[in-house]
Amino acid sequence: MDSLSRRGPKHPHSIVKRFCRQCQCLHAQIAGAITGYLAYEERSALALRLLLRLATLYFLQKADFLEADPDYMRHSLEQHQEHHDEPDTYYSQYFLPLLVTLLGGSSQDARFHTLPHLPLPLFRLSPLEQLMGLADSAFQAVYDLFDTYTWQLARQPFDTQSLTPVALSCLYEQHLNQKKMGAYYTSEDITYYMACNTLIPYLLDTLAKRISPSALHAMLALPLSHFTPSRYLPAALQEPNLLPLETAFEHIMRHARLIQLEAHLEHEGIATPMELVTSNLDARQFLLDALTLCEDVETLLAFYDILEHVSVLDPTCGCGAFLCTTLDLLQVLYSACLQRLCSFTTHPRCQELRASVASSPGRDYFVLHAILTHNLYGIDLLEEATTICQHQLLLALLACAPPSARQPLPPNLEEHICSGDILSDTMPAFSWPSFFPQVMARGGFDIVLGNPPYLELQRAPASLLDQPPRSRTPTYGNLYAEVLLRASQISHADQSYLGLLVPLSLCGSPRFASLRALLRQSSATLWLAHFEIFPCRLFEGAFQRLTLLLARRDTSTSAAQQTYSTRIQRWYASERPQLIELIHYTPLDSAPATTTFLKLAAPPHAQILHTLARLPDQVALGSLLAPGCTPYFVYYQEATNYWTKAVCHIPFYKKNGVLMTPPHGRFLYFSSEPLAHVVMAVMNSSLFYTWFATHSDGFHLTHTLVKAFPLPRELLDSAQLQELALALEHDILRHAHYSTRHTRENVQHTHVGLRIELMEYMLSRSRPLLDQIDTLLAEFYGFTAEELSFLLHYDQKYRAAHDEV
Repeated sequence: MDSLSRRGPKHPHSIVKRFCRQCQCLHAQIAGAITGYLAYEERSALALRLLLRLATLYFLQKADFLEADPDYMRHSLEQHQEHHDEPDTYYSQYFLPLLVTLLGGSSQDARFHTLPHLPLPLFRLSPLEQLMGLADSAFQAVYDLFDTYTWQLARQPFDTQSLTPVALSCLYEQHLNQKKMGAYYTSEDITYYMACNTLIPYLLDTLAKRISPSALHAMLALPLSHFTPSRYLPAALQEPNLLPLETAFEHIMRHARLIQLEAHLEHEGIATPMELVTSNLDARQFLLDALTLCEDVETLLAFYDILEHVSVLDPTCGCGAFLCTTLDLLQVLYSACLQRLCSFTTHPRCQELRASVASSPGRDYFVLHAILTHNLYGIDLLEEATTICQHQLLLALLACAPPSARQPLPPNLEEHICSGDILSDTMPAFSWPSFFPQVMARGGFDIVLGNPPYLELQRAPASLLDQPPRSRTPTYGNLYAEVLLRASQISHADQSYLGLLVPLSLCGSPRFASLRALLRQSSATLWLAHFEIFPCRLFEGAFQRLTLLLARRDTSTSAAQQTYSTRIQRWYASERPQLIELIHYTPLDSAPATTTFLKLAAPPHAQILHTLARLPDQVALGSLLAPGCTPYFVYYQEATNYWTKAVCHIPFYKKNGVLMTPPHGRFLYFSSEPLAHVVMAVMNSSLFYTWFATHSDGFHLTHTLVKAFPLPRELLDSAQLQELALALEHDILRHAHYSTRHTRENVQHTHVGLRIELMEYMLSRSRPLLDQIDTLLAEFYGFTAEELSFLLHYDQKYRAAHDEV
């Protein structure tokens, strides 16, 4: 059965969130009810583990693993209380012996003779559990809550009211201080996108080295020779009507892209696996169709052999979000290839595979057992997180097994999914050859996926830095960058893929210049998709602008290195379902070369940058600055979201009644008032905002970036622009209003809250003037009508709705 929907997994997150919120209340009750000489932290950990175990047992009982009784746990409590007069003994006399029995320990108790052997990691007992006690009423409260939900052991739900084992991850992670740890739960559409767009290109790239070019070309041509391009294009891209909150301009641009892609696929087809990523096609469906239609048994056998040996690592796996998604994806590909191979009845290797499948509890079980034995690897500093990761993967396997079948679980899963410090350099170091000898003997991992912590090393909590300081040689000072560097070191240098979600600072910060250079040198192809935090963010609680990085490493190619990038994407909540489907890459080689990774929205964006770089008679803004302070200046805020906020006066600002210059602002001094006004007008334009969004981290407007902006020399004397600048200054002040804010206690400095009085500027109300300025600038820069239209509409709906100080 296909366990993934056409464009990726879906899950009723609202049900899981509600369940976890209710469990949070239960957790506090259970922790308070635990008896014994235990510290609060120990009680909290034991209460969480109890909830995770009981949730697991509910999944198992609903799948008929516990005496085929879907209410086994509630019935066990009722029967225990009926036959035991002594109160509150269910935990010690029934629950703990039950776990021991399921783990495979000997039991002479008739109550457990018919239970299966289920050696799941979460069932192992710790010494503390022998010291604690717990009232029966705590179990009663848990069962009362759990009975209000539908439980399904299979990972993909049949309906929107079902809980699946993904709830175990959410239950665990809500008890972590995610901001302090710098780790956040990655939603399934993100993990699917990253797994699909690394795994499938890698499999096809590797296949290209196993079979002849003509055989590969024939295989890649199969899907589009039988189906129309619409089968592989994102549904959101093909929607004929306006999408939620979509503007007319966005609709026109989306439709034009759809026509362009359809024409390309109809006439050119897919020549390389990388095109699946660059065009954001449904790579999974494309490959499934290619496998189903393939008539060449040797090609199919080569592909199956690649599947059996591909190694996928999440170096900061947590509870296993990326590994579980990869498991689902691999299951679909294994099954499709197996089904096709089993149709060749006379080939010896196909006969062997058919016999192996027949001897297992079923094809799905055979496939998942093979994946867990050969393909998936994970590491995390937190041992409890890796335990839950192992647990979820094993539950996925059990979901494919008949409850009566006593099939062995993969013997090496604890060797594949383990705890350790991947950044440690000396003893006790994490030894890659010792932990993963077969993978490292082949040259490293084929695919490295993950969402590493976003933390400065000096701010990381002790639990993340439990090694002596001398055991680390940090290169960049941030955990995500160190993990990315390590990923490049442990992946196969000749051919591999990386897929990591990292802060946007990777793309432009001087601190990471050498890391960007390394990525360019070691990668044949890079894809970079960028995500804002305003008005919405990718992860709850993650106040980080992010970049989704995909890297293809291939030393066999002689082609020039290629890098593709998106704009820094904004969205409202109602637009979130289409966010990933509408990812649009633009080649960076179409823009001027830089040492940073630019954020590009479309080809006109790249053309604008080329025009700026090739102005025949240009001056950099920084060259116009006066050597010292003058009466003629532009003041601008370094913090920039939707508007640059440049004015020719000092904005009103009071702190606790004291009038002062606003903090975090910069001055640009000029030799004349007209020149200051010209620069002020330019800095408030959509052209300058697009320059900022292209080059910056999305928030900090640095002095360096401002001074680098190119200006046509003849623009400096434009009387028309000076008039528009004066009108703009007046209009900004006309729409401004005074505001008072009360801040929270500032523990680092004053220990008291602050009263801030300031002037707020409503720049969106000056949009007609700003559009006139951009239209005039387009004449001086020589922009086409298409390029001007692009500038006027860049982030238009978000900027129109948001004003800033």
